[in-house]
Formats: sequence, structure tokens, C-alpha cells
Amino acid sequence: MHWRYYLKCADGKIWSHVKVTMKKFPLKLINQVLCNSISDSYDFDTEVCGVSIDSRTAKKGDLFFAISGERFDGHEFVRKAAENGASAAIVQRDVDCPADFPILKINDTVEALGKLAAWYRRQLSAQVVAITGSAGKTSTRNILYHVLSSKYRCQQAQKSFNNEIGVPLTLLSAEPDDEFLLVEIGSNHAGEIAPLSKMTLPDIAVITHIGPAHLEGFGTIEAIIEEKASITDGLKDGGALIINGDIPDLVRYVNGKYSVACTTVGTANECDIRADEMLSQGNTGILVIE
Repeated sequence: MHWRYYLKCADGKIWSHVKVTMKKFPLKLINQVLCNSISDSYDFDTEVCGVSIDSRTAKKGDLFFAISGERFDGHEFVRKAAENGASAAIVQRDVDCPADFPILKINDTVEALGKLAAWYRRQLSAQVVAITGSAGKTSTRNILYHVLSSKYRCQQAQKSFNNEIGVPLTLLSAEPDDEFLLVEIGSNHAGEIAPLSKMTLPDIAVITHIGPAHLEGFGTIEAIIEEKASITDGLKDGGALIINGDIPDLVRYVNGKYSVACTTVGTANECDIRADEMLSQGNTGILVIE
């Protein structure tokens, strides 16, 4: 069976879609996870084997999430998703759909997507690595994937799936026998990272860099440090935090606020893991880690 996921920009462009092996879930179980009412006309034993947020690419067995965006509203395309084979839909208002098409009506479809992803993450045995920072998230993820996938079953976020829609879709992309799952978590204003970290429940959290990215949404570098450090809020008990040790303000803030195992990485002599002899070769480079 397969989960399929699709992520669409505000302009309607599909970012990506992937298909991964995963067990079936009965609609009854999903309803229990979301704790919501269900329409009167439904087959409670209906099984879903995928998630879609794009009616055009919804396939047989998909659970369609009707998400409202700036330019598109998924509620207008529930019937199309049903016609394309979707098994059921999650909606937050009345929709036009076949009378026998299963509908789970909730208050917020994005919140429901996150709730399902949080539940699913807790079924996984994989080690989850969550990565945040003002820059370097995707590069760090790609490097980790290159290293880990050579020895372990490893799944990673597609492109920059790092927001309240992308993070849940990344979690739902994990396969039951994956050993590592690499997740990006981003933000452009305060209060975004902590709930995504709690959803992700990382075994390892990484803060790559602190810089003035999205400064208009934060106001100060200090606020950015606080936001990025909040990835620690969801860290699993006994989990590890790895941060950029070349940013003294970040190191001081983390050590003063959190009581977690923290490892610093950088070029400074004080770093727990020190990089030296760095050589840039355009798109590649070489460094020595002590």
C-alpha cells in the first residue's frame, strides 16, 4: 500500500509528490485519532492508504484533506477527489460530494493533518532528526541523508517541506521499517517552531545557524535565537541537541534555558566537535572534524 502526498504553494503550483509504502488504516481508526464526528453516509470500514491535498492527483485509497489557501480552497474540489478515487475526505465546512462519500468534518483541516501526523510519528520506531536554523537546513539535511542512507533505511523531507503542512506530510511519508527520518522545521515569525517540534518529537534536534532571515517577523536577532532554540521544546526525553557553537549568544541562551544534552559544533576552540582545514571547491568542499 502507499501514502501519496502533495504540497501546493499559495500560487497553486504543486511542490512535489511522492509515494511510499505504508500499512492501511481504517477510517474508523483515523476518526478515533482525530476525535471527530463523521457523516451519516459512510462505510466505517473504508480503508485509506494515502494522503492527498490536491484533488487532481488524488488516487484510489487516498484520504483527501480539504485545505484552504490564498488562491485555492480544497473544499471546492472534494467531489473531484472522490471521482478520482479518494476513499474519504477531511473537511471543515459543508461540501459538494457524492452522497455515499465518507466525510469527516472538523474545525480545522490543517490542524487535523498535524494531529494525524503527530499520532503516526508516535507509531514509528525510526530515529527522528529535526533541523532548524536561519540558513543551512536543507544542506544539512542532504548531507545527513547522504551519510545515513549509505547504511540505514532513511527518509527525508522533500525539498523545503518545513511548515505546518510540510512537516506533517514529511512525518506521514515515513515507512514503518525506516531507521531514520530527517525533518526540516522553519519559521518566519515567533511561535511556529515549538508546536512543530512537539508534533515531530525529535530524538535529535539541530540548530544550524542564526541570522537575520525573516527579521521583519521577529524584530531582533535575540527573538530569532529564542524561536530557533524552541525546537528543544519537543525534544524526546533523553534526546540530544546539536547547535552551532560559533554563535556565543545561541550557546548562552540554550545553556541558560534548557537542561538537555547539548553538543556544540563549529570552528571555535571551545566547540565540542571542531571543524578545521575547511576547503571550498565550488559546489563541494572538504573539512576535517576533530
